[in-house]
Amino acid sequence: MPEIISPENLELEEIEELERQLAERKAAREKKEAGIIETDKEAEITKENLQEVQSQISSTTQTAPVKNEEERKRKIAKDISALRDMDEVRKIETLVMIALSEGIDHSIEVARGLQDPYILDSLHDKLIGELHDKLIKEGKLKDL
Repeated sequence: MPEIISPENLELEEIEELERQLAERKAAREKKEAGIIETDKEAEITKENLQEVQSQISSTTQTAPVKNEEERKRKIAKDISALRDMDEVRKIETLVMIALSEGIDHSIEVARGLQDPYILDSLHDKLIGELHDKLIKEGKLKDL
């Protein structure tokens, strides 16, 4: 007979999982701030990886403008689904590519849909830090 889990136990398990995730992210942030860069082969971003990710996004997204709100929401949900199983580095790089191809608003909505504040913050840092000039040149962002 299956074990019945009380709402309190389920909530406790969720809290423990969130605490574990938070501890992992804090450790990663501390390493980043200390200048320690882990060289995990899967996490390394190369031109080949970016091309692979771009082809994945191209196959899961349409390049035509979104005609209505419902279609826009479906497109965001599809992009969220495509990103869910990626590691954090690939998610951020993919979100940057989405920002360049679909627009910053779309990319931010996808990042928000992932419900991961770290990813949203990292996307913001990446867009501000590294891509600001490129976005201005491509007309995706206005220079103030």
